[in-house]
Amino acid sequence: MNKGDSAQQNKRDMHRGNGGGTAPGKTDRQGESNAVEFEQQEITFKCDEINKRSIGRAIIKFCGNEGTQNDSNKATLRRLMQAVISHLEQEKPDIWKNAEVKIYDDNFDVYSIRSGNGHALFLATFDGLGNPQVVKTSRSRIESNRVQGKQCSLM
Repeated sequence: MNKGDSAQQNKRDMHRGNGGGTAPGKTDRQGESNAVEFEQQEITFKCDEINKRSIGRAIIKFCGNEGTQNDSNKATLRRLMQAVISHLEQEKPDIWKNAEVKIYDDNFDVYSIRSGNGHALFLATFDGLGNPQVVKTSRSRIESNRVQGKQCSLM
């Protein structure tokens, strides 16, 4: 192994968390006896207008066809996206041309459905009884919780 090979191996080890600190884009969760590394992903689906058809396409993209995967995380995500479909008629139709819906899954990944400039922001989540709900919130409320690259999903 020459000097260049050793440097490449060190880079790979750092990305895998085998030494030298935390890899880029990852965060250590503190407060437990063992720190856990996680990487939050944001997956975006862009469309001209948020409607039943565009949400249906997003469900296929994010979750696959119904019944093809027995993953509880995908089932939870599908349930929240179906709640968004039910919520569409409770808002003025024009709002969905410049809106964004954010959904956090069990792994704290963010799924975003965005139309236009995403001016109106909605969060799909579960209430205390485990029922899906869609709430309108302000972007400043979400953005103010970002500190040094870390995001908080609390409203």
